[in-house]
Amino acid sequence: MKKILLGFALLFGAFQTQAQENNLQLKGTVVDTVAQYVYLQKFHNKMFTTIDSAKVKDGNFSFKTKVKTPELYGLSVNTESSPLYVFLEKDPITVKLSPKKYYTASVVEGSASQDLFEIYKKSKDVEISKFITEHPKSIVSAYVLYRNWSYRLTPEQITQNIALLDKSLQNTTYVKELKELAIVLDGLAVGKKAPDFTANDPDGKPVRLYDNLKGGYTLVDFWASWCGRMPKREPKYCSSLQRIS
Repeated sequence: MKKILLGFALLFGAFQTQAQENNLQLKGTVVDTVAQYVYLQKFHNKMFTTIDSAKVKDGNFSFKTKVKTPELYGLSVNTESSPLYVFLEKDPITVKLSPKKYYTASVVEGSASQDLFEIYKKSKDVEISKFITEHPKSIVSAYVLYRNWSYRLTPEQITQNIALLDKSLQNTTYVKELKELAIVLDGLAVGKKAPDFTANDPDGKPVRLYDNLKGGYTLVDFWASWCGRMPKREPKYCSSLQRIS
């Protein structure tokens, strides 16, 4: 009985190490701006959502918000623009926040995950499997696999890279979404039947894919609503819906 309880405790502890709620020890200074507030944003589903704000006083700010760490968050003086990406940890972290040139002049101190993330961003010709093997316990490995590599890999490659991550990361949001993505991509592989779905046509009328198949081939080309507002976007990312049947 004792062995069973000990084994359960070890397993539970392994999952707990990947993300625990802690009161932040986050403080910093704001430069190159007259902004009155700094906003703390949580990264989820490849988007940032504001979860707290701190008033700037004499150029200084601080947060003691209770959040899950280690994880990626954002710091910004304007919620309408992309924030500074910051990997927050339970240890004290100091930030010099400068919004100039998309926060490239900002400095983060006290976060080992942030240090590794900066090294990753400056690296060229990164081999993701090698990077994960060298840093299997870092939340950065799970994040970059999810954010920067998932769309480049096959379902098999995604699964193989997940297996390289330490057990302490297997229950993170990033890995959970990667596992779900691998299943979806496997179902969309060449030669397999396309999943049925319903979407609105340009007139707002719902159209079901399998109600409109007339034999031959059907080409479905997905278009994003922001294409018309971003003329500098490469044409291959902005196209219309076409059907060949």
